[in-house]
Amino acid sequence: MQQSPREDFARETLLIREPGSETRELLLAKTGQHNYRPKRMIEIGRRSGVLAAAMAGMGLAAVSEHELDPNDALRIVRLKSFRVFGVNHAVCLKSRHKTRVMRELLDCFESKTE
Repeated sequence: MQQSPREDFARETLLIREPGSETRELLLAKTGQHNYRPKRMIEIGRRSGVLAAAMAGMGLAAVSEHELDPNDALRIVRLKSFRVFGVNHAVCLKSRHKTRVMRELLDCFESKTE
């Protein structure tokens, strides 16, 4: 894993998802807060498109680490001064939330966050 200082980031093209993408919003907020500015940004409408563009050498893809499949062609690059984190949620139909299976599943989520 490589770390990218601000000066290196300023020379890169940042490949980002469309407005409304949580990853995009989190990354742009944090990079702005820490004064990280890429040379340019290219907006691509799908995560798979962002990854394909990164694999084609077009720039740094902004994706969540947990969304990545193992791939020897890609390398994770972290920003040196900070980390970006989001929150994941589990949802179900309101009418099903008291079923045995859903109670057990929700118990798993609750025990992981404590």
